[in-house]
Amino acid sequence: MNHSIHKISALGRFSFFIPMVIFGLFHFMNAKAMAGMVPIPGGVFWIYQQVLR
Repeated sequence: MNHSIHKISALGRFSFFIPMVIFGLFHFMNAKAMAGMVPIPGGVFWIYQQVLR
């Protein structure tokens, strides 16, 4: 029982890790396009700020 919980936990961590890496790469690749979605001045700065956290 305990062994299966560790497997499920590892799978859960991995399933969150992959999308976060992909979204982080998209932030770097499309910073200017995403800057238009930021509702405050300094859009590109805030895009990079979010990735570097």
